[in-house]
Amino acid sequence: MDLFGVSMIIPLLSHHVKALGASPTVAGIVGSTYGILQLFSSTVVGSWSDVVGRRYSLLTCLLLSALGYGLLGMSTSIALFVLARIPVGLFKHSLSICRALLSDLVSESERPLVMGHFNAASSVGFILGPVVGGYLTEHEGGFYTSSFTCAAIFLINAGLVWMLPWSEALIHRNHTNSSNSTRKGCHDNNCSKSAHNGSHVTGSRD
Repeated sequence: MDLFGVSMIIPLLSHHVKALGASPTVAGIVGSTYGILQLFSSTVVGSWSDVVGRRYSLLTCLLLSALGYGLLGMSTSIALFVLARIPVGLFKHSLSICRALLSDLVSESERPLVMGHFNAASSVGFILGPVVGGYLTEHEGGFYTSSFTCAAIFLINAGLVWMLPWSEALIHRNHTNSSNSTRKGCHDNNCSKSAHNGSHVTGSRD
């Protein structure tokens, strides 16, 4: 859902910052702020999510992204516009954390299918978002409505993440991993015994 919300805003950013009085050069520099912050924060947030856990890192990223888009909806100057892009640039890593979370929860055999479904759903959101954002912008105050809608989507996502049965999912995943490890160990032991027995029979024949 967050890609749906973000794609509502992306096509409108350049137009809005120019409407605030920015020159094309300033608009380009302001637009690059998000990418620069993402470049330097991606590895830090990824490592941080390994330390504190996927749930709390995902919640933090969603809530601070909602804050950024809420500020964007109140931006009436270039300075406030840039300020609104800072938390989004630093913490808009929800997709990366979701992929890492799916890798943690899904078995290796199911991972390609689950990732495919996840990417397909994200693509659908990215397709529909610009259409909805463009439609809202045709009305008075459309950019601000789109920004607040995007912030609301991130808040809804945070609520859904909070309500997920994390303990049950992790326990089920750990149980699955233990079962797989046990089966693999038994298989390896059987192979070793078979090889040992084969060697013993060969030695007896000699």
